[in-house]
Amino acid sequence: MTADPPPNNLPADRCPLCGQPNECGACQGDASNCWCMSTPIRADLLARLPAEERGLRCVCAQCAQTPE
Repeated sequence: MTADPPPNNLPADRCPLCGQPNECGACQGDASNCWCMSTPIRADLLARLPAEERGLRCVCAQCAQTPE
């Protein structure tokens, strides 16, 4: 059984891939302290986001660290 993808209308503080909190510093007003500024995020993972959300939505650390 596979999990259904989260709905497209999630709040900015939710991962667009899994729907869990993304702990995004930018959403909290401090992008420079966001965990993603020091964590590489794979291009294939970002490619799973709708084109209009790339560069605008933050995935969560768990999704970002999931092996290929």
